[in-house]
Parts: sequence; structure tokens; C-alpha cells
Amino acid sequence: MTNKASQPRTFTLSDEKRIHILTTALNLFDQFGFQHISIMRIITEAKIAKQSFYMAFPSKDSFIIECLDMEISRLKQSLSNLLGQCGKDDHTSILKSFYQWHVDLAYREGYNGTLLTKAVIEYWNLPDIKMKVEDFNKWKYEIIAEYLAEEINNARLRIIVSAMNGILLPASTYLPTWEDIESLYGEQF
Repeated sequence: MTNKASQPRTFTLSDEKRIHILTTALNLFDQFGFQHISIMRIITEAKIAKQSFYMAFPSKDSFIIECLDMEISRLKQSLSNLLGQCGKDDHTSILKSFYQWHVDLAYREGYNGTLLTKAVIEYWNLPDIKMKVEDFNKWKYEIIAEYLAEEINNARLRIIVSAMNGILLPASTYLPTWEDIESLYGEQF
């Protein structure tokens, strides 16, 4: 017979509660940035016990990384769904949807930078955060290259993806138009 008192207790939140906390934090981080929101504010807004939070998320850094994982997953799903609605051979529609996805992100109400940009700026010293953002940008390049690789050379495709990433910077004063993007491809479309 095993003594239950000697076994370590593991603490896990339900998936629903964990998602609620992460979503609450993402909304706050989106509005105010990462360094202007305390864990206590997240605990209060999420209506969770302080001890439960700290048992589920041992440090603010690990919590932020988990928030970024959730945000990246959401962004990937959103872009994948949008591109999935385009015809596989309709390259203009694919590229235009990719462009519009970035514009829609940058021009939503109250926009002051993506959470990924904020994380890199505010936590530039944490290599895990930078790596996650770099991996996401690499994924965006790879997914669009999957659709357009036969139509566009890699150099032009890298320029386009870089231009799209530039749209998301909060200090961007110039938004490339669809015609600007289209002209990067020359006569191909």
C-alpha cells in the first residue's frame, strides 16, 4: 500500500481555466504591453486565486512564453484558414489574401503593435522569445512559399514577406498598397 501523503501533488488547471487566464492576459498585454501589466492585475481580471496562478505558471517569463505560444497558434490558424479559402492555383488571390491579412491586423481598432513585436521589444534579452517570433516569421515565409514557389523566385518572396512584417510595426507611416506588392512580382501576375 502506498502512502498518499508521501506522493508529490501535481497541480493542473482545467484547459478551460488555463485558456481563460491566457486570454485575459493576452487582452491586457495587447492594450498595455507586457511590462506594464502585473501578474496581480492578471489574477484579478481573470478572477483566479493567486496560489492557483503561481502553481500553474511558476514565473512571469514562462507565463509570457505560454501567452506567445497561444498568440502564435491563433495567428497561424487565422492565416491558414484564410489561405485555405483561396484556390491552390489562384496565386493572385493567395498573395492578396496574405497582404490583406497583415493590413487587417495592423489597422484594427486600438492597434499599437502586435504582441509578438511588443514581446521582442520589451524582452529583447530573452532568446526564447526572439526565437519564437523568428520561427513564426519563418513559418509565414514557408506557408506562402508553399503556394507561390513555382511563380515567384525566393529573393522576391523574401522581400514580400519582409514588407508584410513591416506593415505590422506600430511606427510604420507608409503602408504599401496592393499595387506596390504586385509590382514586386513584375509581369508574373
